[in-house]
Amino acid sequence: MRCPACGKAASTYRRFFLTREGASSDERRKGCLRCQHCSTLLRIARYHNQMWYLLVAIAIVFFTFLFAFVQALVASIGIRATMAAWIVFALVWVLVFTFGLWKYRVLEIVDEQNKPAEKATA
Repeated sequence: MRCPACGKAASTYRRFFLTREGASSDERRKGCLRCQHCSTLLRIARYHNQMWYLLVAIAIVFFTFLFAFVQALVASIGIRATMAAWIVFALVWVLVFTFGLWKYRVLEIVDEQNKPAEKATA
């Protein structure tokens, strides 16, 4: 995902995963971030189709594991080992999903000049 203003990478995966990407809390809730190179305020407009394919693939693998393999694993290795495998499996898919959220987003520039002024509190 590239910044529309400067053409460079708007953010790194580590910056996406661990920080607010240079945006305030209010901006972040609205789906905004700042480019790490030019500090342009950007908004997540949508996600590429690959993100939705990734989500469907995650759901298929999740339900396949749940319905096809859980009972066989409990019978062969026990409930604790099965739960440990399930937790590791879920964490890996959460990381894959967050990577997809970062990688396949489409950004657009937010016009900061025409934003309504925030109300001043006395």
